Parts: sequence; structure tokens; C-alpha cells
Amino acid sequence: MHAAPLEIAAPPRPLTLARRSATAILAHVVTWACLAGLLVAAAVLAARRAQGMLASPLPVAPMLVAGMFVATLTVLAQWRHARRIVASRGRTITAADVAALGSPAAIAVLIAAMITLPGTRFAAAALLWSPLLAGQAALVWLYRPHAIAPHQRDPELPVADATSAPGESAPQSFDELGEEHLPDDATQHWTRRTIDGADVLEGMARASFAAGARAVNVHVGICPPFANVPEVFAEPIDGPAATVAVAEALPFGVRLDVRLVEASHAEASVIVAVVARG
Repeated sequence: MHAAPLEIAAPPRPLTLARRSATAILAHVVTWACLAGLLVAAAVLAARRAQGMLASPLPVAPMLVAGMFVATLTVLAQWRHARRIVASRGRTITAADVAALGSPAAIAVLIAAMITLPGTRFAAAALLWSPLLAGQAALVWLYRPHAIAPHQRDPELPVADATSAPGESAPQSFDELGEEHLPDDATQHWTRRTIDGADVLEGMARASFAAGARAVNVHVGICPPFANVPEVFAEPIDGPAATVAVAEALPFGVRLDVRLVEASHAEASVIVAVVARG
């Protein structure tokens, strides 16, 4: 009798900072296309107002359509950056963040103001402005940062000190990490490489929750240690809805606080993608 050859599964593909998927490219296109649409609409309205072609108040139906159209473009132009800010929570909000989120909203307000002419009926104005306000409220609600329980953090270590340096944003690879898979019997998988002269550790870690549990810590060892305190980015890519905070980052290791949005009634696990640059 001859024993069947042992089949060894191929290891997961390494995560890379440079790889871009069609989904990520589409997200970029949608973001910039919506922002361009808002700019074009504002320019056209401004030109019409200057030429005196928009002097009479619009009826209720066109105002509602305009409000929904502008609100949709505004949210689509903002959502990707809002998601990245929440994913890399703890870092300092920069002028670029304010511009990325505030510019579409400012253009939308300008458009609505140009359409709201003197003599506009209250109902028409309400139907124009309500979708804009509702869209911004929905964006804030969907991408609100969930608070981490106080006992999970070192009281003397502010979260901002444990995450990336001010001005840095999450790597583009987080848009594609959902394509990666961690084997069911694996708890972590890491690849270490040099990218553009930087020492980079990237991979995935599993956060396992017992039934009824809502928060756990995940420890990532770095050996040999980095020469400096690393910039660390972490984001959940699979499993129940959860948030991740970089509680501590040191040259020889990283501690992540992973918290479920809602406690699970059964055992559960969340796969966290991590990129550390030393």
C-alpha cells in the first residue's frame, strides 16, 4: 500500500501596501467624481445667477430633487475619508482631514443657498435643506468612533501617543485587505519586508471572543525589534462589527484593543489587519 501524498495548503498571500484592487480604484473614482459633480453644479448655478437666469423661486418638486441629488453627491464624496479616519482612530485630525470632509459640505451649502431665492416657500426650502442635513447626520452616525472602555487602556498612555504620527493616514492597502483570508486554525500571519527604505511588518491577527464578551486585547510581537517606535495602523476586515484601537506601540511589540459593537451570544472572532512601519 502506498500512502497518499500529504497536501500542504499554500500560505496566504502576503499583504502589500502597493496592491490596489478594482474596488479601491472604484472608490477613488466615485469620491472624485462626486466632488467634481458638486463643483460643476455650483459653477453652473453661479453663472446662471450672475446672468439673471435664476430669479424665480423653484417649485416644491424640483427643490426636493435638488436636495436629494446634492445630499447624495456630498455623502459619497465624504464617506471614504470618514471611514479611514475612524479606522485609524486616535490620530490627530489634520487640515487635510478637515478639507476632505468639509469641502463637499461647504459646496453643498453654497449650492443650496444659491437655490434658496427670496420668496421661496417654506415647504420647498425645507425639502431642499432636509436631505442635506439628514445625509450629514447619517454619515456622523454610521462612522462615529465607539468609545473604548477605560479599563482597557493604560491610564498614562493617551491613545494619540500609541497610534500613527500626526498627519499620517491609514495605508491604502486597507481598502483591499478584505480579500485576504486567515486560515481557521491560524491566530496570526505576518510578513516583514522593506518598502521604500522603511522596515514594514504587515499581516493579520485574530481576536477571539468568548460568548458574552465584548472586548479583548491582541498582542503583536516584533522580533527583531524595530529601530524606532513604529507607526501602527489597524482595522477589522472580517467578523462581527468591531472597532480597533492601538493601545500601545513599542519597538518590540504592539497591543491592540478590539471591541465588538454589540456583544455576541456565542463565541466569535474578528480578523484585524495591521501595518506597522518602523
